[in-house]
Amino acid sequence: MKLKLIEETKTSIKIQIEKVDFSIPDIIHQEILKDNNVVFAGVLPPHPILKQFIIKMEVKPKIQPIKTLTASGEKAWKQSESILKEVQQMKKEQKK
Repeated sequence: MKLKLIEETKTSIKIQIEKVDFSIPDIIHQEILKDNNVVFAGVLPPHPILKQFIIKMEVKPKIQPIKTLTASGEKAWKQSESILKEVQQMKKEQKK
């Protein structure tokens, strides 16, 4: 996975995520939407064949978009870890 900052203003940020399928950007997007300081968040696929997506986010004034994105990324990471643990547990239980 590769992240690239495309655009940043005082209240918005746009990043490109490369070499991933839709699931990773969507998990991050869902976590961004849970933040009450977020005005808008969306995931855009630049081209259906390419494995790259753009996440665009706008926050309320006086909120730093990069901090909101970072916090949402950390929450997405924890969510992904939780999913992995559940799948591993399910796999263990199947072997019994």
